[in-house]
Amino acid sequence: MKPVLASAIWAGLLLAGPAAAQDIDISDSALQQIAAILHEKESRTSLQQKLSSSLVYAINASRSVSLAAVPDLGAAPSGLSMDAQSGILVTIKATVSADLLNSIQQAGGRVVYSSAALGAIRARVPLSAVETLAGRADVASIKSALPPRHSGVSLADYLGPRLAKKVAGPAKPQLNVVQRILGKVGLPFFIGNTTTQGLITHGANTVQAGGVRGNGIRVGVLSDSAESIPLLIGTGDLPPDALNVADIIDGPGSSQGSAMMEIVYDLAPGVQIFFASAFNSPESFADNIRLLRNTYHCDIIVDNVSYSDEPAFQDGVIAQAVNDVTASGALYFSATGNAGNLTNGTASVWEGDFSPGGTSALLPGYTLHSFGSQSFNRLLTTTGVVNLSWSDPLGNSTNDYDLFVLNSAGTAVLPGGSSTTIQNGAGSDPFEEVFSSSGFPANARIVIAAKAGTQPRALHLNNFFGEPLQLKTTGRTHGHSASAGCVLSNAACPGRAFGVAAVAWNSARGFTRPFVGGASNPTEPFSSDGPRRMFYKADGTPITAGNVLFGTNGGIVLAKPDLAAADGVATRTPGFSPFFGASAAVSHAAGVAALVKSANPAATGQQIFNALTSTALDIRAPGIDRDSGYGIVMAPAAVNAILH
Repeated sequence: MKPVLASAIWAGLLLAGPAAAQDIDISDSALQQIAAILHEKESRTSLQQKLSSSLVYAINASRSVSLAAVPDLGAAPSGLSMDAQSGILVTIKATVSADLLNSIQQAGGRVVYSSAALGAIRARVPLSAVETLAGRADVASIKSALPPRHSGVSLADYLGPRLAKKVAGPAKPQLNVVQRILGKVGLPFFIGNTTTQGLITHGANTVQAGGVRGNGIRVGVLSDSAESIPLLIGTGDLPPDALNVADIIDGPGSSQGSAMMEIVYDLAPGVQIFFASAFNSPESFADNIRLLRNTYHCDIIVDNVSYSDEPAFQDGVIAQAVNDVTASGALYFSATGNAGNLTNGTASVWEGDFSPGGTSALLPGYTLHSFGSQSFNRLLTTTGVVNLSWSDPLGNSTNDYDLFVLNSAGTAVLPGGSSTTIQNGAGSDPFEEVFSSSGFPANARIVIAAKAGTQPRALHLNNFFGEPLQLKTTGRTHGHSASAGCVLSNAACPGRAFGVAAVAWNSARGFTRPFVGGASNPTEPFSSDGPRRMFYKADGTPITAGNVLFGTNGGIVLAKPDLAAADGVATRTPGFSPFFGASAAVSHAAGVAALVKSANPAATGQQIFNALTSTALDIRAPGIDRDSGYGIVMAPAAVNAILH
């Protein structure tokens, strides 16, 4: 199978093409502030060039060094992940050694996770120690880091868009209806104290009645934490041998992993189930993926976590771990996220090629990007994180883009609204990120600037927290949730990777009954869409040498997501009843996959992929589509397909 979309789906990907030169529609005062910030960037020492711009701003502010033109730039430290005891959360790229780890601790820092193999350390360090550590010859770079996110959605988050925008869908989930219905008809498929409605909506109860219950299959779950495992074992909602093999370090967590484990166990009560945290760092996440496969021999691995700096156009460290475990035969399921989609008008992404939008004498040496009819995009609601990536290889970006967030009038750069990390070749990643703990306000303007000599590249601009942009496209799903697994590097890839979108369990308003497909079972309005264009292989080799733009059809297009499954279901885990979002959905898909594999343990990854996708219920555009992939995964048809 080639992981490339049909031309009809590609035609649905809305991109901004080249625009004619235009007058810059940003005030002189804002241009002067941007120019002052960029002048500071150009004056950085070789040591400061090892740091992300957010750290440079924070260090300058701590020394009362400010720019006269941008007095609020010193507010940037509020955008860093701070800990009163041990400082700022950072990622250190380095030759990892005991001496370096000891130096971090002696400086008052705390190592969260280190990986010598991946050359990275996640740590919290005092701001005053950052430059000292950066001065070491074995340290390549230090960048501020943000905690990851999982794809669970609270009831308030779920209802908010519906109440505010009158989006169609269930407004009041019917909790525990599944237990009442099962009791009335005398079915014995209760799993513990609480059972997901997805047991029936995906038809897993029918499969269990036929004796297929996931026996002999090992499932690994990755999320933030799973503190509720002992509680759930006590209530019968998890098996006695459920095991947490690698817990959260820089906690606390929400125990969302426990809720995911519950769902898998409800659908496939014969499985052996394991948990490992994905919240300690990207490198820890990657190592724990391999741990679940190589040490605990998990056949199926499922996660619901994303990091803000996961690359859009190339497999990063997490996706490379997915590639590794699928190459050894594992099935990998990842939540595509809750960051919106173009179909529902909730998209929080803009993708397109850089297009020069004009120059100004007030901004020498830089050109602003044109979004088509204007030099800026807008945030439609308050948000805290905006990031930009472009189609250069990881660790070797030679094209220097910068990112700014202005007030709604376009007259001033907002506090925390500047990211000007230097990209100058070896060691440089094609990434900029702005973050404000108090949030950038609705209607704030997003501006992209390119340094003189920067070549046009494909751009991916997104709001990490998922609030919509004014100018938006398809393609929100990226990072490891859009991985093709080992298919790109190994045509005979024995495993498969799946991205999973969310569908409300009672979206057809039929209470608890199997999904029927079609327009009555649409994806959630917040569910992230695809497709995903990739320009580089994991090692940085261009897929189409010399062609790294959307407009010239560079790279390849992956059909993501692959499947859709239920959310909004009941669990016993405190705080997750109902349990909304792609976190719940991906757990149901993994549970169905466990049933399918247990029905035919000798089946190959390709055979299981075919069984799950060929029998899925089509629910959006006919055929495979950017919102739901092949459609809703259904247990009876998939099990039947793998047996015949």
